Amino acid sequence: MQEKIRLSITTYIHFLVDFTCVYWMYHMILRQTQVQFPGDCSMTNIDYSIGWVLFYNFCAFVLQLPIGWMVDRFWQRKPWRVESLGCVVIGIASVWIFGAQLQRGAHSSSFYTDMQGVWMAVVLGIGNALFHVGAGVEILQYSSVRGHKRRRLSGSKSKGFILSLDCTEYRMTPVGIFVSSGALGLFIGSKLASHLSPWDVVWYEAKNYDTVFVIYSLLVIALIFGAAVLCVFATGRSETHVRKAGQHKNMDKVSEEEATVQRPNVPETGQGIAPVAAQAKPWDFGIIFLLFFVVVLRSFQGTLVQFDWKEGMMVGLIFTLCIVAGKALGGVLADWLGVFWGTVLPLGVSTILFLASEHMASGLLAVLLFQTTMPITLSLMHRQFRGYPGTAFGLLTFGLFLGGFPKTLYAMYQANAGGDDLAEWFSLTELYIYSIVTGISLVLMLLVLFLWKREE
Repeated sequence: MQEKIRLSITTYIHFLVDFTCVYWMYHMILRQTQVQFPGDCSMTNIDYSIGWVLFYNFCAFVLQLPIGWMVDRFWQRKPWRVESLGCVVIGIASVWIFGAQLQRGAHSSSFYTDMQGVWMAVVLGIGNALFHVGAGVEILQYSSVRGHKRRRLSGSKSKGFILSLDCTEYRMTPVGIFVSSGALGLFIGSKLASHLSPWDVVWYEAKNYDTVFVIYSLLVIALIFGAAVLCVFATGRSETHVRKAGQHKNMDKVSEEEATVQRPNVPETGQGIAPVAAQAKPWDFGIIFLLFFVVVLRSFQGTLVQFDWKEGMMVGLIFTLCIVAGKALGGVLADWLGVFWGTVLPLGVSTILFLASEHMASGLLAVLLFQTTMPITLSLMHRQFRGYPGTAFGLLTFGLFLGGFPKTLYAMYQANAGGDDLAEWFSLTELYIYSIVTGISLVLMLLVLFLWKREE
């Protein structure tokens, strides 16, 4: 029960962190560009806004790799401290942005200088990276604890067939649940910030706009600082409680000595990742590269996917919920069906459904199934970096950044040169493109599983 509570709390804070970060980033962008985001390329000061997004994404995604390495080397036994620190840093950035807005008035359209906006984005991004690394380490360690009871529906136990491939020492359901909540936070945070924008005519003309904005913003600040406290008193204390108890409900078949060690793969402090590299075989590096490239492709496709039917608040919410459900479902399928079928079935069906995604039902189901690989790739990468979850987590978030980077470059090119030739390419609506990218991801995952089976 203690572990389930920690998982629920960490998942909630993940939602809140992404919600808070996108809420403030959208406020910065909306007031600098003076139009709803995203808008056309005639935005005022759009170069500054794109620069802020680029700096934020770099800090929030790329910095997770060096931070993850440092957590693995020095603080892996207390990851909740890194989670809490991330929430505090985000809270400080929130107060800074909120204070800058109040200083010039809620209706002010340009209250940031270029460098001030950059530093605000950098602090937000660093806080986001700190939390994600700390929480990622926490969840990956929890998922790899020995003694968890697991159910599987795949019947074959033969070691000679790739169809029986399983990841018995790792549970992927907690990983899927944790990563799923971030997408919902991004959607709600962006919509709330857009709705509270002074450039929304309804709110701009409302006499109580200032009051409503202040109330919402203070609530966001209070929640993110409350999340920092929650990390300490709920996550940190529950860890201490479980260690002292010696065992818990899901570890009844494990000896008391093993049960007291909740982090069986934690390396000695300061040991670094050198032992893993020294023991690695040639195909281990192949697995790492393939998993990394799968994540890059998934991120890249996420920037391309556009559907004619994807319009309106309600459809956007349903679309986001499909992403959330897909990430959560991926871990469940991998635990129940095994890694092979939990990978092949969703991606294979998604490849077919994308060909008919001009229909809303087919498109939503294709997106849902495509997202199921998220917890699988993360868990498999963690397996390659045994005992170094922070490094594994950071490496894949670096892949997410690389996958979305071409779209950012396109936005900068479009803002400065019009970019009509590239606009058509980056607004691809040909359904076979989505299907091809999904099919390539499936082939790469099959190669991963083949190399993994060879390792066993």
